[in-house]
Amino acid sequence: MLQNNLRSLLVFALLIAWFAITSAETIDLTFGGIDLGRHLKNGELLLSSKAPGGTASAILHTNYYSYVQSEVEFVNHHWLAGVLFFSIWKVAGFAGLNAFYILLGALTLALFLRVAQRAAGLALAATLALVLMPILRLRASVRPEIFTLLLSGAFFWLLWKHYEGSLGWRSLLVLPLLEALWVNLHIGFIFGPIFIGAFLLEELLERPPKPENPGANPWESKFYREKARRAVRWSVLLGLTLAATLLNPSGIRGAIYPLTIWTNYGISVIENQSIRFLESQNYKGEFMLLKLTLLALYLSFIPSSRRAKRFPLALFALAALIGEMTWTAIRNQTLLAFFSLAAIAINAGMAGFAKLMEARKRWVSLALGLIMLGSVYYNGREVWMRRRTLGLGVQPGKDAAAKFFSVNRLQGPLLNNLNISGYLIHYLFPAHRVYVDSRPEAYTAAFLQEFYRSPLTDENDWARLLDQYAFNALFFSWSSTWENEFLVRRASDPAWAAVFFDPTAIILLKRTDANRSVIERYEIPKNRLLRPIVAK
Repeated sequence: MLQNNLRSLLVFALLIAWFAITSAETIDLTFGGIDLGRHLKNGELLLSSKAPGGTASAILHTNYYSYVQSEVEFVNHHWLAGVLFFSIWKVAGFAGLNAFYILLGALTLALFLRVAQRAAGLALAATLALVLMPILRLRASVRPEIFTLLLSGAFFWLLWKHYEGSLGWRSLLVLPLLEALWVNLHIGFIFGPIFIGAFLLEELLERPPKPENPGANPWESKFYREKARRAVRWSVLLGLTLAATLLNPSGIRGAIYPLTIWTNYGISVIENQSIRFLESQNYKGEFMLLKLTLLALYLSFIPSSRRAKRFPLALFALAALIGEMTWTAIRNQTLLAFFSLAAIAINAGMAGFAKLMEARKRWVSLALGLIMLGSVYYNGREVWMRRRTLGLGVQPGKDAAAKFFSVNRLQGPLLNNLNISGYLIHYLFPAHRVYVDSRPEAYTAAFLQEFYRSPLTDENDWARLLDQYAFNALFFSWSSTWENEFLVRRASDPAWAAVFFDPTAIILLKRTDANRSVIERYEIPKNRLLRPIVAK
């Protein structure tokens, strides 16, 4: 027993170490980490006693950082994540914050991996983890979604242990408390009630065994009395968890926000696109592995349904929902990977994998070993390709554009693109507010179409926008093709001068008397500028 425990601990440690290595990617506040600067500023202002009166309310309920739509109502569903991120960043910097993010991911892996090990054994659980690692690893930067991954793991671990009979009912009463925390950390809190609802659904739809006495009233049987008692418990647990979602600064509006956020989304974001769409547009991603994962997840229910005493309806309902969400929005791929790790192992265990392992141990071990070696090679190659950004902390030199803007005391109003907004909020706020930031839901759909996208693609609309807001500076990061094409036109426009250019950002100034001295010192000739911009 001791030897088996030590072996399990060693394998767990190696898998978590490999997970940490593959997830350790330095932070870029203009790519991948475009929201982090805003999260840190949220935490700073919410914790600061020197913040102006009403700041906390403005951060929680309005589009606080924009000078254009600052009064637009916004549900800040991740405010507590910002407080935690800032507190850690203040003490340990970006490297410590990144390490904290990976640590939470490692805890999540441990939860799902433990479920998989208990269900189907260490060998299959470890193999699945290695195969899924390219989509199991955390997305780059530090994101509040880590709390949804971790708390989904906690919910599923507790619920499944109760389902197996190894955890008492009263232990589940911790779930509403976790939900009260979750609703203030990330919009993924909706998964809390969903996980409980799936198990309630299974309870309601469970069929009784064949009655011993065919003439007896089935509704008076012990089965239905016990079923009614359990259904009441599940309903109470679900009700308490739903009530916990109200414990947020926006009350009922915050509780239903996951259901309404898409009603005001005026511009598309890559992470919200479907697998099929991203493939059609030639985006890079682990699309084949995602499709194979979905296939394996759903096929795993076939043998388990034939051999298990009861079909795992709750597990299947969650698989259907999480699979559909991943297929339609790539941002859910990490949750799919964690859930699939546990669900496939559970189904394999129900289908008799342990007996197969015992009967064909040599051949099964050989197959799993070859899969592991192939996965290690694939993962290692992927890590090697990312070696330049592998590590902790923020990528060096990325603050050069912000320093240039501050040192030269450049003035606004400035026009920025979405991806650089968190960077500007982190480095330049409150001296400068942004025009737009990376939360499409925080701006009206009409504004994003008529006052952002259209002016950047139509020169007549650009002229009207410039006349309305009199921009003094353009501060953009490299992003979409249509945004880069706008920069090409401005770089060729005699009314504007490019004064800063690096892999992070470009700054252009309006040719005015106030900007003359900076332009004379730093203007970049167009023949040096246009070719790199077009290449972007």
